[in-house]
Amino acid sequence: MSFMFKPGNTIKLEITDFAAGGVGLAKKNGFPIFVEGSAIGDVILAEITFAKKDFAEAKIKELITPSKDRCKPRCKHFPDCGGCSLQHISYEAQVDYKHRIISDTLSRTAKIDPSLILPMIPASSPWFYRNKIQLPFKRLKRDILMGYFKPGTHQVVDMDVCFVQEEELTRIARVIRGIIREFEVSIYDEDKRIGILRHLVVRGSNATGEMLVGFIINAKNLPFEKEIVKKIRDRFKNVVGVLVSVHQANTNVILGNKTKVIWGRDHYIDQLGDFKFKVSFPSFYQVNSKQTEVLYDQILKLAGLKSNDIVIDAYAGVGTIAAWVASRCKEVYGIEEIEEACFDAEENMQMNHIYNVKYGQGRVEEIFQEFKRLEIKSDVVILDPPRAGCSAEAIQSILKAKPKKIIYVSCAPPTLARDLKKFIDAGYTLKAVQPVDMFPHTPHIESVSLLC
Repeated sequence: MSFMFKPGNTIKLEITDFAAGGVGLAKKNGFPIFVEGSAIGDVILAEITFAKKDFAEAKIKELITPSKDRCKPRCKHFPDCGGCSLQHISYEAQVDYKHRIISDTLSRTAKIDPSLILPMIPASSPWFYRNKIQLPFKRLKRDILMGYFKPGTHQVVDMDVCFVQEEELTRIARVIRGIIREFEVSIYDEDKRIGILRHLVVRGSNATGEMLVGFIINAKNLPFEKEIVKKIRDRFKNVVGVLVSVHQANTNVILGNKTKVIWGRDHYIDQLGDFKFKVSFPSFYQVNSKQTEVLYDQILKLAGLKSNDIVIDAYAGVGTIAAWVASRCKEVYGIEEIEEACFDAEENMQMNHIYNVKYGQGRVEEIFQEFKRLEIKSDVVILDPPRAGCSAEAIQSILKAKPKKIIYVSCAPPTLARDLKKFIDAGYTLKAVQPVDMFPHTPHIESVSLLC
């Protein structure tokens, strides 16, 4: 590492590529430098902020020549707010950038032919799409801040508008902050570990209008509980439940281990396509409902299901994928680790009059062993794991089941590349990867892959 890459030094750079995490990449004499908030084609004066022997990080000190992909951010909180990081790039360019990232990641890590990565399907509407928000509270002197964290910090950016979450969620959050101010509920201080309110969670459905409100608290009970609930009910007739999640541990995990309803229901109803789904407060559910329908249609397209196929839906959540595929196959067996989500899934099948789906509650590797004992064979396995991907044990259990096809739904190209390589090394052939933009204005990338 030469002297020019020492922190504090300035250097002229041209951004030539885009890297995972939504940062621009420049190379100086072959040395890679990652620059937050840049765009391909930018010529900048950059200040080195961090350096190691094989790479450096920098920030823009002066924008000398802007990229053709640059645009004016719509949100006044950008780029301080960590809710999204790509509003300075046109949406069309974002789609292209994300395709480059997934292609580069899969080809570099898993040696996958880039021609197998199909063009990304963009969102029909890249604004106001999130159906769930998780906003931390922060006390600043006599005021209460509520918003998203500034990138790389725990500093709360006070938010009064957001262009990526559904507008009703923002409206509810603003009113609730006013209610919290009125009753002077104490705000959690993560340094001193005192105070009560940690986060506000609001999630719901634009299709049905139903909303849930949840308070994450560092206490056993929410002060002024009845009064706060009454204020919320008086103001929002579409709120169907108010909950508290007790979280008294010193961790960055948002939800606590115990959640209780203080008024109304523990779930809301959403509608995707022809199906209705019960979604409990702690259950996983895709945050972009409109694009979820697009994503699930791609699962159907790639799976090419036959009427006598047996499908295993691993990491099943509340049963959305199972409902989508059930009419195209003989039987679906769902696997879900979270008990509440498993209960939701079973109820969702009944609510939608779907009778060829059964569920096993537990870890994927454990339930696959149970399926083997019961001699349940699988023609198609659909995987939709969390960002960390599949565990090594889960992959081994799937390989032992020897399905004819594997559909892998991923929200993280690095773990997708890792897991695809394991399946390919075990003898499967990758046929296609279909990226779908579920998270406009963020670097997150969703995709569906077919292995045979």
